[in-house]
Amino acid sequence: MVFVIFGVSTLYLLAVDSTAGAFVASGLIGCVSGGSNVVISILYADYYGRNSLGRIRGVSETGVLIGQAVGPLLAGILFDTRGSYSFVFILFGALL
Repeated sequence: MVFVIFGVSTLYLLAVDSTAGAFVASGLIGCVSGGSNVVISILYADYYGRNSLGRIRGVSETGVLIGQAVGPLLAGILFDTRGSYSFVFILFGALL
């Protein structure tokens, strides 16, 4: 559910036409991004057990960090080629 709210909030930024709407979307994204870390930790602990949690998180976070490093660069390239962030929000919202 956390990730659905995250994706919908990101896609909602496409339709925002006011500052208040942007604050609402950003507030939702902020609330669920904090909750997603908790959900992921609980899922890993339940699925893999607590003994392996550090190793599993270390391996999985490598992919997250690569995405965080490449995401802004990709967003900039897509903005330069398309002239708008609309496609970027749709793409990143769908990837969530």
